[in-house]
Amino acid sequence: MWSDYLQNLRGAEVWRAAKHVDPPVGAMVEGITDREGKQVNTAIDKQEMLTLESFPLNDDDQYYELLPACSAHTKVAEKAVQRALHSQSVKKAPGPDKLSIGAVRLLWKWDKQRIVALAKATIDTGRHPAV
Repeated sequence: MWSDYLQNLRGAEVWRAAKHVDPPVGAMVEGITDREGKQVNTAIDKQEMLTLESFPLNDDDQYYELLPACSAHTKVAEKAVQRALHSQSVKKAPGPDKLSIGAVRLLWKWDKQRIVALAKATIDTGRHPAV
């Protein structure tokens, strides 16, 4: 399964991974290590590890509900906008709207609802509306 997947793709990264799955006869291929530090050496174990790393199983922590079309903006919360706004450096250059992060943070102190509405409108329309 994994070998078939690799055979159908192109690119240097894919073929570098392929050498770990189907080494040439008599070739020595070193083991590979996953994120938790577990090392595997056999071709079967490498195939399993590469498959799980590339296509992780969906668990409860990674489940994301697919929203109905044109409704993503309804999920924008004040806390998320505040966190995004305050995680940016004030030393960044202003964008096309000519507003710096520092100016938007100052506006946040005065009118949070307007900034949240701006974020919702941006996500809803797919473009940055005029301020």
